[in-house]
Amino acid sequence: GDCGDGDEGVRESMAMSAKGDVWSLGITCLYMHDGVVPHRDVDDVAEVLKRIRTLPAPTLKTKSSKTLAHFVAQCLRKSVTARSSALQLTFVPFVRNARRRHEAEFDALLTSAGEATQRRADDGGSDGDGGSDVAMARERR
Repeated sequence: GDCGDGDEGVRESMAMSAKGDVWSLGITCLYMHDGVVPHRDVDDVAEVLKRIRTLPAPTLKTKSSKTLAHFVAQCLRKSVTARSSALQLTFVPFVRNARRRHEAEFDALLTSAGEATQRRADDGGSDGDGGSDVAMARERR
């Protein structure tokens, strides 16, 4: 294909990577909350990937707040296109409540994320969060 095909592939890969990071965040939350990693009993990476594709998404195993359970569920949506972006996650109750407690730190992080997204857009890439998410986040600050 021509260069345009390659550019599209890179943009798609970056978007997939950003949504993959959101999945990893959800898995990290599961581990921090329950002390257990999903599929820990399997050593074969191919088998783990097969389980991730075929089994339902993992959920919290021990009692948690509704807001944490909702946050983790947003991170662990199996469909990449349905999975929340990092900026979309900033608007779920679990993060909004944390933001109220730590507003200065949250605003600095959001500004940094917006600047990084803009740099990637200026370079012709995308991180899957989209400029509209950044604009919406800035309006809500």
